Amino acid sequence: MPIRIANLVSPQAQRRFTKYFTPKGRRSPIIYAVSLAEHPSLTKIGRTLNWNTRRKQYASWNLAKSNAITAQRTFLITEEFIDLPALEKHIIDMMPFPKLSHRSEWFETQIDDAAREIDRILTAASLAYIIE
Repeated sequence: MPIRIANLVSPQAQRRFTKYFTPKGRRSPIIYAVSLAEHPSLTKIGRTLNWNTRRKQYASWNLAKSNAITAQRTFLITEEFIDLPALEKHIIDMMPFPKLSHRSEWFETQIDDAAREIDRILTAASLAYIIE
């Protein structure tokens, strides 16, 4: 399991996403990318504080008889305080891939390409995270 620790060269960039005071350890703030069997050419970018619950929702997508998830990438944010909704919005806004609609979290791209972009965006924002 690779661990990335960002260089804290810009405190202003880091503070942009660290205004929400949920102490680390209470929840697991995760940014994720998921690809479903029903939509193999699309990748969903999202956020959650409980990946196990969210994963179960995707696994039974459209009442799938088996696991509907074909691939997943999760990024556990290890900052002590994080504004997860603001971070998710920033990542979605920065994605260079076509969206299904203007406000969509679904992108026309492969999951590995989306994961590389999330990695790049988190590193540029000087946030520490673990790729799970």
